[in-house]
Amino acid sequence: MTKYQRPRSHYAVLIFNIAIAASLLIVGGGLLYAGQRLGARQVVSLNRGDDVAVNEDANIAPSDQWNLSEGDLEAKNFLLTGSDNGSCVDPNSPYAGAFGDRTSFGERSDTIMIIRVNPKDNQAAFLSFPRDLWVKIAGSTRSNRINTAFERKNPNTLADTIYQNFGITIDHYVNIDFCAFKEIVDAVGLPVTVETRLGWDDNSINIDEVAERLQDIGVAALSIHARTRAQMYKGHSDWSHIARVKNNPRITMPIFGNGDIDSPEKALQYKNEYGIDGIMIGRAAIGYPWIFNEIKHYFNTGEHLAKPTVIDRVEAVRNHLTWAMEWKGERLGIVETRPHYTNYFKGIHSFKPYKQKLVTLDHPEELFAALNEIEQAYAGYEVV
Repeated sequence: MTKYQRPRSHYAVLIFNIAIAASLLIVGGGLLYAGQRLGARQVVSLNRGDDVAVNEDANIAPSDQWNLSEGDLEAKNFLLTGSDNGSCVDPNSPYAGAFGDRTSFGERSDTIMIIRVNPKDNQAAFLSFPRDLWVKIAGSTRSNRINTAFERKNPNTLADTIYQNFGITIDHYVNIDFCAFKEIVDAVGLPVTVETRLGWDDNSINIDEVAERLQDIGVAALSIHARTRAQMYKGHSDWSHIARVKNNPRITMPIFGNGDIDSPEKALQYKNEYGIDGIMIGRAAIGYPWIFNEIKHYFNTGEHLAKPTVIDRVEAVRNHLTWAMEWKGERLGIVETRPHYTNYFKGIHSFKPYKQKLVTLDHPEELFAALNEIEQAYAGYEVV
């Protein structure tokens, strides 16, 4: 049996959809309140009852007839999709062909997301569906990947599929294609940046064409994680691809590098070696937010800052726990803070009994008392 190989064009499309997924998180809520709205091809209202799924005869009103007045304060579910059509692609671009001809097999959406907006509480909740999620397709007896239910001009099948599999009703539909992404960039009035990876796997590294395309539609800066999607967080990052993008004479936007930066020395080495405009740090900052000041100080002086004391770490944990409870509620805030204690107190001698206490206590007053106890027990302790 011959193993199916995705055409190279598919990977460029996939990377673009990953990029617009990030933009949807930033601008999705803004679509609801901004005075400007996208064209009718991108935003439609689905007029339907709360207990009725969208069907083929659903009344779809164009966006110029859709308005969220101050009196309409009910929570709404917005279905957001990112489509892989070739709209707004400059045919003269050297990478125009990277996005391929979609006519033979139809469009697909690698970004399928629901934003539930509650104007009364001024809050929004996000739910993202993996494009390869296997579900029963509405109007069919078969099951397939959820993105096969996507049709850019008719959201009914996808809306029905979501309703029938998950019980979530859809009030409005927003599709983001290349044209819409550019309009968003132009409309928000703020710089729009993108973070993406090199490609899907080692056989589909296409960050060069993706970077040019993103710049062409108005992205202000690009951060590149020097791994492929298939690598996840394993193996080593390959910054040579970032350097190649940075050295491309057509690229004028700032390029930031990401991947495996966990010390001031490595940050300076990679900055000098690969010539990037900045560095993005993720995992190394989890439970250790001091790394940013340490790198900044090292860049300026060539010297290391003293390590944060136990008192510094306790104060950071206290703030983290307080803000988590304020943001997500007492119970969820406590539970979600637990995995971070290991990183905050990494390298502290004989800390295991205190960590065990922190991850088992269920009440804020008990946790804050335990943190006070840690401060007293490690008073004068020198962190190396």
